[in-house]
Amino acid sequence: MTRKESMWNIIKEDMLFSGLTVVDFGSGNNELAIFAVEAGARVIAIDNNPKYNDETLKTIKRLVLLVADIDDMILPDGDVAFCFSVLPYLRHPIELLQGLSTKYRRTYIECQYDGDGPGPHFLKTDDDMAIWLGMWWDSCTPIGKTFVPGRDKHRTIWRCKGES
Repeated sequence: MTRKESMWNIIKEDMLFSGLTVVDFGSGNNELAIFAVEAGARVIAIDNNPKYNDETLKTIKRLVLLVADIDDMILPDGDVAFCFSVLPYLRHPIELLQGLSTKYRRTYIECQYDGDGPGPHFLKTDDDMAIWLGMWWDSCTPIGKTFVPGRDKHRTIWRCKGES
């Protein structure tokens, strides 16, 4: 099982995606976006350097790929946001977190911690992440961990949502 499959298995157990619009920030090779489409969602996948197969994307309905710089864009409408391994690469991660917290009813986040690639130095543990995410959301819950081969690290997937 790939790491993206492990990630999907965690989030699909947390929410039914059929009929929802998912915005996947930093979609990379679009694996999570494709899983969400297969689960019945409409997906807007955003990456400034996407790695995708043209033929595969042409055959997938309900998937829109935007090649854009996340730091410089207006957030598209949607119900749910994915933000996996993106925050350390942004110039303005706080602005994105603020936008995610007000725009989407639920956001799934995974971020590198200090010592795991470009992870922010102030994020060392899940406790640090809970405090940081709690600045924008009423509820931030760890829902699972995935293993990152080659880095020998585990990363936590967080479900963030407001009370409303």
